[in-house]
Amino acid sequence: MKSWLLNNFWLKAISLALAVITWFYVVGELSRAPGEERVPFWVGYGPGNVIKELPIRCVIKGQPAEKYILRLDKMTITPEAAFVIGPKRIVEKLDYLKTVPIDITGQTKTYSVTIPLESVKGVRFYGGGGVADITIPIEKSH
Repeated sequence: MKSWLLNNFWLKAISLALAVITWFYVVGELSRAPGEERVPFWVGYGPGNVIKELPIRCVIKGQPAEKYILRLDKMTITPEAAFVIGPKRIVEKLDYLKTVPIDITGQTKTYSVTIPLESVKGVRFYGGGGVADITIPIEKSH
């Protein structure tokens, strides 16, 4: 048994290390959100970078169909906030994150959509963020 383990030990150790690195790379790629800026993993943990939680704001364009209204008071955004990581000088200036614009032109009923957040140059989403589930309530006006 001992000879099996020690035979070509360094080759086995290097193979194991490469397998672990590949696994982390694949998991990182699968958890990346659409539109998320691709930054090497070590950049986020460098000196001068900070992590900040920011609320998410939905960007709506257009108007619902005639005799229908958008009920902003009933709109839901899940999650309500997302974490970003980047240089302190950029992250500190951010007060919120925006979704890409959602066009509600001509809509006549409430609907839900999963939408990406707008990327911010020099900053990336932390912890698999980058998308939000939004329920857009549209009701018939009285």
